[in-house]
Amino acid sequence: MSEKEKVQLKVDTLNNSEGTLDKNVYDCEKCKNKGFTYSVIENDGHYSELAKECDCKAIRQSIISIRQSGLEPIIKKSTFERFETNEKWQQTAKEKAQTFANTVDHLENKCFFIGGGVGAGKTHLCTAIVGQMLSEKRTARYMLWVRDSARLKMMVNDEAYEPALDDFRKVEVLYIDDFFKITKDGYGKETLPTSADIRLAYEIINYRYQHSELITIISSERFINEIEEIDSAVGSRIYEMSKGNVLGIAREKNRNYRLKDAEIL
Repeated sequence: MSEKEKVQLKVDTLNNSEGTLDKNVYDCEKCKNKGFTYSVIENDGHYSELAKECDCKAIRQSIISIRQSGLEPIIKKSTFERFETNEKWQQTAKEKAQTFANTVDHLENKCFFIGGGVGAGKTHLCTAIVGQMLSEKRTARYMLWVRDSARLKMMVNDEAYEPALDDFRKVEVLYIDDFFKITKDGYGKETLPTSADIRLAYEIINYRYQHSELITIISSERFINEIEEIDSAVGSRIYEMSKGNVLGIAREKNRNYRLKDAEIL
């Protein structure tokens, strides 16, 4: 048996062996859950095996981050098929979201923004988009704005800040949920995002604005023009990124899906 044949036999054995990575996270047919694939390389007449990291590593990390975010059970039930379209505005919203998910690779603007009414299905539609992205083996990250922005702001002076920020800035698909969420103080007066909130938002949005190949999904209780009034740099970038993919749902009580079975007294 020649040297090349021996190395090829070793490579075949390695590629056919089962790995120890968790199948419950992702069952990879390509590397058989080893995390690496192997091939034969030649150098100056000598042959050896070359290990290459499998694409499933990024997919696994994406799925783990989705699980840790608490979004996983929502993804299973928040599909396009399960989104109710009893009214025209629901049909339009679903069609817009589904078209974005199906054609994003061909779109110049790869950001989807939906703002407005509470309980109107914004999170459902955005989650359905993310679910489809994951099924296409894209890497995704879920950012619940109130929770994750608070964590990042606390880290701002730590060495870990930039790597943590990059998890959101550089991921292939980023879903920001409840962006600039509307909150009220003890007197019932609306509180606006702080300068630290705006600075953090700008760092994430501006990076993704400059890297237009990245896919960004944003839901908010605020309309796009309201975000621009808070900060024109952030708002204008989101608008430019999502031009053609912007939705606003009127703030009407009868559009609050969460209250559809409530008895009105």
